Amino acid sequence: MNFTSIIYLPFLVITLILFYALEGHTRARYWLLLIASYIFYAWWDIKFLSLIIIISLTNYLAGKWIYDLDDRIKRRWVLTLSLIVSLGILAYFKYCKFFVDTFISFMAQFGLHISTPVLNIVLPVGISFYTFQAMSYTIDIYRGVMKPSDSPLKFFTYVAFFPQLVAGPIVRARDLLPQIDSVEGNTLHEEGVFRIMYGLCKKLLLADVLARLIVDPAFADPMRYKGLPMLLAIYGYTFQIFLDFSAYTDIAIGSAQLFGFRLPENFKSPYLAADPREFWSRWHITLSTWLRDYLYISLGGNRRGKRRTYINILITFFLGGLWHGAGMNFIVWGLLHAFYAVVYRLETVSRFLKKIPRRIRVLVFFHLCAFAWIFFRSSSMEQVSLVLSSLASPGYYFPLVHQVLVLKVLAILGISLALHNSAEPRIERLGLVYSGLPAFARGAVLYGFSLLLYYASELSYLHSTFIYFQF
Repeated sequence: MNFTSIIYLPFLVITLILFYALEGHTRARYWLLLIASYIFYAWWDIKFLSLIIIISLTNYLAGKWIYDLDDRIKRRWVLTLSLIVSLGILAYFKYCKFFVDTFISFMAQFGLHISTPVLNIVLPVGISFYTFQAMSYTIDIYRGVMKPSDSPLKFFTYVAFFPQLVAGPIVRARDLLPQIDSVEGNTLHEEGVFRIMYGLCKKLLLADVLARLIVDPAFADPMRYKGLPMLLAIYGYTFQIFLDFSAYTDIAIGSAQLFGFRLPENFKSPYLAADPREFWSRWHITLSTWLRDYLYISLGGNRRGKRRTYINILITFFLGGLWHGAGMNFIVWGLLHAFYAVVYRLETVSRFLKKIPRRIRVLVFFHLCAFAWIFFRSSSMEQVSLVLSSLASPGYYFPLVHQVLVLKVLAILGISLALHNSAEPRIERLGLVYSGLPAFARGAVLYGFSLLLYYASELSYLHSTFIYFQF
């Protein structure tokens, strides 16, 4: 089920009504949230529902087993087994075809042509997100950070909680499980309605429009959009992916608020970052902190000298890129950010940058990010080559009516920049203001949002799926 699909509204309303009708029946509320979450996921393809159940069961049992064992070696073996099962499922569906095709291409370089059956493996939506979420629970128990859940029903609800199931935020068990434990006291937070409407408008009226006007056409036919048009398309995608992904987070956070749950923020004006470390503390925060806490620090972090630190950064960003997709373009995207992180850590570079005004450093790093997004957006390295060739070629051709198209794109980029610079806490404060308004005023705000969304529904090219659904 998609947040922008027409079925989501009745699904959300019916689930809300039932949730608050079950006040005083805590266990029934757990079952409602779990069943609703499974319906939400199964709406896409019911046969992949078994994957969530298997991964949930594996990590729940492993967590209890690890907690009950006193022998550290046995605890490590149980943790390793649970990671093999979870990551094995993820690797099969997400990377099997990529590695087989890469191996065949590699062997062909030596004149060995291997024929294999065509692998038609469908990538289950959101598998990377709920796998990482379940794994964090088991790892935290192994580290002694938390105790196992006292109920498989609560844990399964935590893994499958529908607002953040498909594309995050990646919520740690130690943050969400205590909220699930106290579900009986949950009350309706009306600011969630404002956050949902805000996210829908951001997705439908900005991200999707940028994709339609300039991004998709330019990346589909790079050699037709040479020079300035391609540069504009790259700027367009830089903001499209922020608007698209942060819009999903807005709707997820807003939906959870309606049930009385609080999900973590995932973005804090990332393009205002002046360096890689600051960027990753602002962009996809729940993933970057997950990789930091469970991968980078486990590898040794920065505790074993500079050389080992650089290697750990390289490994973390390589796997972070691979997490996003099975393709060389995603790997290169991750390695580019690893390169940025290492260069910015060099003492000579660090001393030089301190002399440059922050605004200049922000502008420079924004363009470094925009360059990296070329690899992320492209479907292959061949397309990357075409985009870079087009960007380096002189040109100013715009299809359609030149002036109108350019003005539309620039206007949307301007609005996108303004929204980007409005940090999410401000949106949260606006939501609180909204919830405190009289009923007629809240109705007027909703009416205004509804008009905007009605306008969006009139545009047939909208309602595309969220970009991060593919991960």
